[in-house]
Amino acid sequence: MSIESKNNKSNLRLKTKYSLLKIQNSTFKTQNLKFTVVQFAIAGYYRHSMATE
Repeated sequence: MSIESKNNKSNLRLKTKYSLLKIQNSTFKTQNLKFTVVQFAIAGYYRHSMATE
């Protein structure tokens, strides 16, 4: 096995890891955003119910 093909294999592995990380990161961001929206909705609901009482 030549050095070049070894390098190509490790490069491919790194690229795969990187793209997986990017996917995880983006799903994490969208989940975070949903969580924040839910928090705001709950907070708004509580404020509204406190104000009406």
